[in-house]
Amino acid sequence: MSHIPKRALVYYCPYTLPDQHPLEHVHQVAREGCSGQIALEKESSDSSQTVLQLLGLFGASDIKSEFKQRFNDMSLAVVSNDPDTVQMAQQQLGCHCQGIAPQLPVEQDVVFVDFTGYSDVDAWSTLDTLVGQQARPDTIQCIISTSSTEETTDSHHQPWWDTIVPRQSHVMKNGEPLKEAVQDQTLVYAYLHVGSSRRDGVSAFNAADIKSKGSNGTILAWHLLAEIGHKLGFVPKYGA
Repeated sequence: MSHIPKRALVYYCPYTLPDQHPLEHVHQVAREGCSGQIALEKESSDSSQTVLQLLGLFGASDIKSEFKQRFNDMSLAVVSNDPDTVQMAQQQLGCHCQGIAPQLPVEQDVVFVDFTGYSDVDAWSTLDTLVGQQARPDTIQCIISTSSTEETTDSHHQPWWDTIVPRQSHVMKNGEPLKEAVQDQTLVYAYLHVGSSRRDGVSAFNAADIKSKGSNGTILAWHLLAEIGHKLGFVPKYGA
């Protein structure tokens, strides 16, 4: 049945896509699916662990055991040319890993494609080609990128009623409030599974459109892969 996805492709491109860039398939995912923002946990100033955060493994002492505990029998492939990502996938996570190529792995439930290290133009062109090739009724496609604008967190300019709303899930982890506030700058993402994902008002993949019209709000990176795993049937519906 078309409304039940069997696998997921998650693409992370750490470069802002220029407005009106003519990428047919990337913009189609944003236009026909739903979009939102991803909040990242605070990291030390000398590290960059965005990929680990997006895999839902940030802060774990043993990421291989953590992955098994969180995602059960869900299989993962990591596709990247970045030495740090490759080292993490092969030596710490122990999952299938390969460089970016026209043919993506087909046996794993989730394929995470990391474009760190590509030039921005080559990365987006390659990503667009892959999205077009992988557009199938049984496949979730999720595109993640950086945002060029930062969120304003100055408490002096917050409306008084902001202090009485419940804590949002993007500041909660394992049922507890984060010890530190999330990073000021969020990532943006668009998500599409033909047959099940709802459609919002976003017309193209760009940060301004996603932030103003995206229907998914903000999710903590920790929860993202768990949400995808839930849709694939491997993970119970996550709680905050």
